[in-house]
Amino acid sequence: MATTTKGADAQTQTPTRRLFTSDEFERMGEVGVFEEDDRVELVEGEIYQVSAIGVPHAICVNNLTALLAEAYGRRIILSIQNPVHGDQRNFPQPDVTVLRLDAYGDDRHPRPADVLLIVEVSDSTLRFDARIKLPVYPRVDIEETWIVDLKGRVVHRYTQPSAEGYQSTVSYRSGDVVESTTLPSVRFAVDDILPRK
Repeated sequence: MATTTKGADAQTQTPTRRLFTSDEFERMGEVGVFEEDDRVELVEGEIYQVSAIGVPHAICVNNLTALLAEAYGRRIILSIQNPVHGDQRNFPQPDVTVLRLDAYGDDRHPRPADVLLIVEVSDSTLRFDARIKLPVYPRVDIEETWIVDLKGRVVHRYTQPSAEGYQSTVSYRSGDVVESTTLPSVRFAVDDILPRK
């Protein structure tokens, strides 16, 4: 927007950001604003293009999918890189979402009450995942979130959500075993989650 100057009175108008709601974001997808292969997500009202998936990232997601499927079988729903309707400003696409088996019907995306665990796998996206996306999850009452830092080869587990963020953080490294607080059968070796060196 332009700056307007009238005589002695100088008036400066600054542009404002246009934030979107989850409903608007969903409608954009329905009417074809995004291409079919676009990977986009809504975080704090802003639309982000999700980075292309590299080989280590894909391997890690596949490892987690296999481990969770083996541990829980058909007692959970594994949702891979699909949306979660967080609230009116957030519609993220976590890498792995573990859902309650009978939590929701076929007419909507899952809500936080349907979610047992969210996992974000971070390579080039660590800063975005940790600083922008992670604070959203406790605010919408996601009980447990993991961030798998591929470069640091660390799994960070976040629990005890509150309006101020997660109250508990535990980091697991090579040789450690990650335990879930929401899924009692989940005890995975970090080395089984991460791609081999």
